[in-house]
Amino acid sequence: MKRQTENVRSIVYQYGSVSSRIAPVLGEEQALAQLRLARRLWNLLVAIERVRLARYRRIMRDEVQEQIDQLKQNLDALREQVRARRKQARQRVPAPELGAEIGRVKAARNMLLDHQKSTKDERHQAHREQLTALSARTSHRIKRARQAAASLGLFWGTYNAVVQSADAGRKHGGELQFRGFRGEGTLTAQVMNGAAVADCVGGNHTFFRIAAALPGQKWRYARIRIGSSEDRAPNGSPFRSSTTARYRATRGSNRSAPRAV
Repeated sequence: MKRQTENVRSIVYQYGSVSSRIAPVLGEEQALAQLRLARRLWNLLVAIERVRLARYRRIMRDEVQEQIDQLKQNLDALREQVRARRKQARQRVPAPELGAEIGRVKAARNMLLDHQKSTKDERHQAHREQLTALSARTSHRIKRARQAAASLGLFWGTYNAVVQSADAGRKHGGELQFRGFRGEGTLTAQVMNGAAVADCVGGNHTFFRIAAALPGQKWRYARIRIGSSEDRAPNGSPFRSSTTARYRATRGSNRSAPRAV
């Protein structure tokens, strides 16, 4: 079937927040509790990743890597000498002998780095058993961290998003960083199989909904489901009730609002 590329109309709904002077945040305490748990999970994943990376480097370390590390130390020392001369003279000072030595060391280091890249698959194969064990151990620790977050009350949509974010950062080669908590973060409601805009705007969706518009009111409450809890009905039978947070939303605002994914 040929994909239709003409006469297609797209509508983008953008929402932002208004001042708490206009409308108070409802469920803010519960939302902050979720954000704290999400940040706690992130920092735990960072610690797990740093342990994995340190063990990976120990497994893969060889004579060539030791030479690379030594050249890096030499390069740092030469650059420090250049900075010291400039600091003493209080201006840029020509240092052709240091420049030539820096170039030589960089060339030697780059040649060894290229060698490590070209032989990466072979070296991985040589340490396959150790690397497989390390991967299994790391996966188990991530699973335990996710389960611990859930047991503390972090809702599944948010803890899945945190785990996925950490996994994406690791795969892209960046070093994950610890983060403090200052009341910021993202709450995630994962809508399975998508949701119709009419259901969300009409207030019929169970995970994310926008309250109905009132005459003369330029803002509406937006509600996102952030968890559930065990409650009991008047007759004593147990049931699960949802925990939600509501914030003020104005259509077309340029200010950012909590994301619902």
